[in-house]
Amino acid sequence: MRKVNLLEIMGQEKYKYQQCIGDEMAAAKGMTVLRLPSYNCELNPIELVWFQAKGYVARHNRSFKMAEVKKILLESISNVTPDKWQECISHTIKEEDKMCTLDDLIDTVADSLIIHVSHSRLP
Repeated sequence: MRKVNLLEIMGQEKYKYQQCIGDEMAAAKGMTVLRLPSYNCELNPIELVWFQAKGYVARHNRSFKMAEVKKILLESISNVTPDKWQECISHTIKEEDKMCTLDDLIDTVADSLIIHVSHSRLP
């Protein structure tokens, strides 16, 4: 077989072998893992928490020594309360709603800009 044929077969079969142990462990406990889109920090609450933690370290770091930075980082992480998590999740949901609204608006506007050309007018 040629490489192109093998790649085609592989593309059809690979889903059978793509498993994630974390997904299997979650399923065994009756949970589902939610995959977040890559490189969309607006849709990932952990990015907001990480941003806050890094800001805390930047404001409190005086010596720039690794041991001190580690201590401040652990302190900043301990400041992440369930209420702060919920705020980040709520913010993410609002951003998601905004994106959905914009998506609908873009579709509506784009549809109104489409020009339909009739074939009967062509010579």
